[in-house]
This record gives sequence, structure tokens and C-alpha cells, in this order.
Amino acid sequence: MEKGKIAMMGSYDELHQKDLAFRTLLGDVAIKPDTTDHAKTKPKAISTYNGNILVEKEDTQRKMGSWALYAFYFRLGGLFTMLGTVFTFLLMGVMWSSADFYLAYWVTQEKDYSAQYNHTNVVFRDIRNKTIYTYLGIVVVGTITHLVNIWQLIRLFTSSSTKLHQLCFSNIINATVGFFHKNTPGIILNRFLEDFKMLDQIIPIAFHFLIEITGNTLGVVGLSAIVDFRQLLPVALLFLLAYYSKKFFMKTSKDCKRLECISRLQINHTT
Repeated sequence: MEKGKIAMMGSYDELHQKDLAFRTLLGDVAIKPDTTDHAKTKPKAISTYNGNILVEKEDTQRKMGSWALYAFYFRLGGLFTMLGTVFTFLLMGVMWSSADFYLAYWVTQEKDYSAQYNHTNVVFRDIRNKTIYTYLGIVVVGTITHLVNIWQLIRLFTSSSTKLHQLCFSNIINATVGFFHKNTPGIILNRFLEDFKMLDQIIPIAFHFLIEITGNTLGVVGLSAIVDFRQLLPVALLFLLAYYSKKFFMKTSKDCKRLECISRLQINHTT
């Protein structure tokens, strides 16, 4: 093209032979060789479908959560709140175990005194009333302790989640440009929408059931060991079975949760 009109037509070789100006223009454009060492570069991994870029894959690291991470999370809730939660858990376990133990003692007492006194005897009635009031007191104290424990748990997890949200939000505000270059907005949103949803909704309930079931189990095992220590053998076998089942389940569950957080797919029915 020259001044809006077609000056010449043809292939590249024909134009190269006919026109000197065309050859001069090509000579000014120097083709620089590609000196990039492709073996040392790591292109970003992206998913494509029919040539269209869909989602940039996220770099992930796999490791087991350390106890220091759990300790940091609970320290955010406050030292006194955490100590109060632990104390109410222990007291609640003691009260419910005492209720079971005292109930067995009550049955034995009823059997022994029934053989000595009739039901109209004043001494028998006093002993029975005293036993009823004692058992009622244990149940009432255990119920109040359970309610206080739930209140302490709510305080602990609310404080931990609030401070963790504030800490992460503050770090994002003060982050450098390189952080936003490395982490896309979608990845950052996934962390807040998916990971924090598990922290705020799933972990408190799971932790409450974990401590409650563990406390009840230890109480049952303790009472069984007092009655007959030989029952500790099947308990040890069940403990090993539960431990290896937990290792298998945790690996599968973490893989599914990570897939859900990255792809934003609702696959809760598989976890």
C-alpha cells in the first residue's frame, strides 16, 4: 500500500525481488535470537479449553498442621477464656462420671437397706431422701457446668475468629504489590470465603464434639478399668483401629476440602 493505493501485489518473494524500498525496510528490522533459557523458566500453569484461558492453577503445599498452629489459634481467644474452657470441660467430665458412679452406689445402697428396713421405717426414708438430694445436686451442678462450658466455648471461638479475621485483613491491607501479583483476587477471595467459612462454622462444632466425646470415652474407660483392668486390652485394639482410620480419613478429607476451596465446587456430600 502507498498513499491509500495498492502499489504492488504478490507473494513475499515477488515483493522482495521487485522493490528495493521493501528490501530496505526488512533490513532495518533485525530479528533478535531468543536467548532465554527455557529450562530455567517456569511458566505459569494454566488450564485451557479450545484455546481459551479458564483458570490459573494455584500453587499448593501439603503438610500436616502442627500443634503450634492450633495453639496460636486458641491463644487468640484469650488466656483466661481458654483456661476457663478447659476447667469447665474437666469439671463437667468429673460431674457426669460422678453421677454414673453415684447411681451405681445408690442401687447397691437400696438393695442393702431394703433387706434391713421396711419402706415405712424413718431411718430408711431419711437415707433415701439424702441420697436423692445428693444425686439431684450432682445432676444440677453438671447441667450448670455444661451450660457454662458452652458459653465459654462461644466466647473462645468468637474471639479467635474475630482476631484472626482482623489479622488477615490487616496483612492484606499492608501487603506489597508482589503479593497481589502472585495471588490473584480469586485466590484471595477463596481463602476468605471457603477457608474462613470452615474456621467460623465447622471447627467450633467439631471441636466441641471432639472434647465431649473424648471426655465421655475417657470416663467410660476409667470406670471400666476400675471394675476390671482386663477390659483395657480391647480398648487398646479399638484405639489403634481408630488411629489408622483417622489417618486415612484425614488425607482424603483434606484433598477434598482443598479441591473445594480451589475450584469453588460444592462437594460437601463426599466429605
